[in-house]
Amino acid sequence: MKNYFLFVFCFLAVVFQLSVLGNFFDAKRLPDLVLIFSLTLILSLGFERSMVWLVVAGLLLDAGSNWRLGTTSLALVMLGMGLERILRFAEIRSRRFLFVLLFGIIIAFSKIVFDLASQMIFWMTAYYKKQPAGIQAAFFSQDYFLKIFYTILIGYFTYYIFRKLSRKLFAPQPIVPKR
Repeated sequence: MKNYFLFVFCFLAVVFQLSVLGNFFDAKRLPDLVLIFSLTLILSLGFERSMVWLVVAGLLLDAGSNWRLGTTSLALVMLGMGLERILRFAEIRSRRFLFVLLFGIIIAFSKIVFDLASQMIFWMTAYYKKQPAGIQAAFFSQDYFLKIFYTILIGYFTYYIFRKLSRKLFAPQPIVPKR
C-alpha cells in the first residue's frame, strides 16, 4: 500500500507539472512539483528510503519533457545527498515556526541548486558532443524569483498534505495475535 501511494503521489506530481500547471502559470514561473515531491520524501522518509522514488520521479519527468533521460534523476539524487548531509547536523522539525522558515529556505536553495545542476549537465553534454548548448538559463530575474516563491507556497501545501496522509497510511499496525 505504501509503495502504491508513493507511486500515485509521484505520478500525479509529474502529470500536474507537465500538463495542469502550465495552464495556471507562465512558462517562466512554473513551480517545480517534482522538486517539492523529492524534498518532501527526503524530509519525511530520509534519503536512503526515498532514493528510488527520486530516480522514478526524475525518469518520469524526463520522459514527459524534451530533456535527456536521466538528467533530472541525477540532479535530484545529487540534491538529495546534499540535503541528507545537512539534515544529519540540523534537526529542522523541532519547532513549527523554525521549520516553516527553514523549509522555505531549503526549497529556495534546492531550486537554485537543482536548476544549476541541470544546466551544468546540459552544458557538459553539449561540450562533449561538440554541439552548442541550446538552453540558456535566466537566473535571478523577476520571473525566477516568482518561480521560487510559487514553489515555496505549493511546497508548504504539499508537505502538509503528505504528512497528514502518511500518518494515516503509514501508521504502524498493531500486531494482534490470532486465536
